Amino acid sequence: MAQTITQIDYLIHPFFHYSLVGITRAYPDERVADLLAVWKTHVDEISADKSRLLFYAAANCGTEIQKRAAKELKAYAQEKLGKRFVEAEAITAGHIMVADWKNNKMVELAEWFKKNKFLINSHTVKTRGLGEFTNACVTTYLGILNETLGLRKKEPFRNPQSTVLWKKSVPGPKSREHPLPWELSLLRERISKGDKTAKIELVGWMGKLAHERITKNLPPSEWTTANRSKKRRSC
Repeated sequence: MAQTITQIDYLIHPFFHYSLVGITRAYPDERVADLLAVWKTHVDEISADKSRLLFYAAANCGTEIQKRAAKELKAYAQEKLGKRFVEAEAITAGHIMVADWKNNKMVELAEWFKKNKFLINSHTVKTRGLGEFTNACVTTYLGILNETLGLRKKEPFRNPQSTVLWKKSVPGPKSREHPLPWELSLLRERISKGDKTAKIELVGWMGKLAHERITKNLPPSEWTTANRSKKRRSC
């Protein structure tokens, strides 16, 4: 029986690491376990909804700790999601190919959908991007996915069908568009204890996110205190 797909999540370059000397790292190896927990939890969320798929673009680089974490994450997703998990690589604009593991080859996305009896409605399907780095590969790959699927709007900005999950992503080490997941958790903890300074810090981050054109596309469920003029919601 065919399965109608309502959402495709695209995990892009998890545990990425610059190999060039002198490039600042986005996070130390000591924080790899924190990211692994964030992304495993996201896999669990997808696992609970049969109408969602997880696309995965491997980083194929990193420290030994990052490589082990990437291997563990991929195995976890394969076990939890089965055929709803696939490696997908953005080739060119409007062109994504996915892995056919049984035949050890890459196939066109439309062919893979047909083979697995996944039904996609380009007018209603939603897409979400997460991974590394937020305003670089995550945004770019998500846009390519949107174009490949035939969404009315390609860019994941002010787009009701597509958005970047910045709370589950890693900002560029130089641009630092938003706090890292564990930094956000600490801010929330401080806010829950009545720390007014933490609230100011969070609003400052959200202002930067808006400037970087990341928060503009977020659905109401993703809004925080930075959007309180539109919708009041505790963070």
